[in-house]
Amino acid sequence: MESIDLSALSLEEQGQVRALLQKYQSVFSAYDNDLGCTNLISHTIPLVDDVLVRQRYRRLPPSDYDVVKTHINQLLEAQIIRESCSPYASPIVLVKKKDGSLRMCVDYRQLNSKTRKDAFPLPRIEETLDALTGARWFSTMDLASGYNQVPVTEGDKAKTAFCTPFGLFEWNRMPFGLCNAPSTFQRLMERLFGDQRHQSLLLYLDDIVVFSSSVTQHLEWLEVVLSRLQREGLKAKLGKCEFFKEQVTYLGHVVSSQGVATDPGKVEAVAKWSRPGNVTELRSFLGFASYYRRFVAGFAKLAAPLHRLVAELVGGRHKKPSGRNFSSAWTE
Repeated sequence: MESIDLSALSLEEQGQVRALLQKYQSVFSAYDNDLGCTNLISHTIPLVDDVLVRQRYRRLPPSDYDVVKTHINQLLEAQIIRESCSPYASPIVLVKKKDGSLRMCVDYRQLNSKTRKDAFPLPRIEETLDALTGARWFSTMDLASGYNQVPVTEGDKAKTAFCTPFGLFEWNRMPFGLCNAPSTFQRLMERLFGDQRHQSLLLYLDDIVVFSSSVTQHLEWLEVVLSRLQREGLKAKLGKCEFFKEQVTYLGHVVSSQGVATDPGKVEAVAKWSRPGNVTELRSFLGFASYYRRFVAGFAKLAAPLHRLVAELVGGRHKKPSGRNFSSAWTE
């Protein structure tokens, strides 16, 4: 707790915050895979038919075997997964993270294609950010591997089975990659904090922002959040939490008492974006830039020629656009 930066507060206020965090120390993970598990909700996987999803595992380079083995052993030890005798099987894939290390994921595309979709809505980011107007103090909390703190309904665990060169395993806790996982998690957060939403905190999946206009009020709201997390057996990752900040980054935006602004890092990425070379790259750019459309006057008018180009190449005479067609269509 001593490493937390509370420099914006007086010494007396810092002492109050540290005492509060000490009181709820059990809410914070002590080590990797020190996760909570809620009884408030469980994840179900309703399927449209009984046809099994059964795929073979994909070949892994021998140099990656140790990474997969280590990760599986950690998950087994934490009881996040268990050995399986399921007739279902989805393959694992290794994804390279920003720091160069590998993350093991499961390719659930076939399972997702036959899963009935959950219509529970995720919050609109614009409306979420508008609620922060007038606040001075902000705290952000990030749950430790939040999805893995939600149990999978016992009867559906077999459907999550994944195959590896080292055997078949299934999830006790909700994994990433399932199409309804975000809806299940947002439903959990609404049940936990729905009465406080837009009044003292904002929720977007496992990101929580507590906001207030005074230190005293902020301490009260923080205690509400921490006590409910403790009551429901959920844990946050202290290293990813920030407390009593006058400016925080949330959902790709910089939030302060002055209002909501763009994240300079994201703006720089747009400014340095290479000219798209095909429709896929152009769509990627439009999607990224559209995230900040509220900050760009006349965004729709500026982007209209790019949207027209996508429509012409995909829906018109060039249904399979070549590089030449794309280049010739690109004008000043």
